[in-house]
Amino acid sequence: MRLPPGLIVSCQAEPGSPFYGETFIRAFAEAAVLGGAVAVRLCGVDNVKAVRPHVSVPIIALTKSAYPDGRVLITESLADVEALIQAGADVIAVDATWRVRPQGTTGTEFVRRIKQQWPHTLLMADVDTVEAGVAAAAAGADYIATTLSGYTPATEHQSLDTPDLELIRQLRQQVSQPVIAEGRIRTPAQARQAMAAGAYAVVVGSAITRPVEITRWFVAALAPVVH
Repeated sequence: MRLPPGLIVSCQAEPGSPFYGETFIRAFAEAAVLGGAVAVRLCGVDNVKAVRPHVSVPIIALTKSAYPDGRVLITESLADVEALIQAGADVIAVDATWRVRPQGTTGTEFVRRIKQQWPHTLLMADVDTVEAGVAAAAAGADYIATTLSGYTPATEHQSLDTPDLELIRQLRQQVSQPVIAEGRIRTPAQARQAMAAGAYAVVVGSAITRPVEITRWFVAALAPVVH
């Protein structure tokens, strides 16, 4: 099931959140679909299994582990990919940066291996740079997402306050696959800016499904005027 253009809602909760667990993730996903989301993005096999019977929109799925430096690694292994496919995912999201994975391969090589083993599986390459996006596209990725801009050693100079609109523009010019805008999109206005920059679809997560983060934004904004 291919992704339609529009809003994709990332329904995730980390351990320690009051919303952690399949019941809450399913509720977030159902609410997103009722609101008009064209797809949902989920982390974890159990969450995919919990949500799949309740939504008809495409599910983008991933797992999370970590690199040796502690940074998040999106969908580490071929076993993870297979489990997500069997759980009912329509699109698999993978870290497609040039960082070396624990198994010794780069994200680009990982994309190529997945496509060799599951040629009909749709892949979303989560990248940090134009170069990584171009390489992932050449390796067979079906969608190129800006998810990791600002979160890798190569891009840690990027602002974590605003979306990387320039990366969207450059990817749109250099790859033929749909570009998915993801990362730090917190308002409808920013979502429109991402689409105007050339995005095919926009992923919004924290601003919709993470009440703790939303509350912190308001608290931080009020801090200078609260006496």
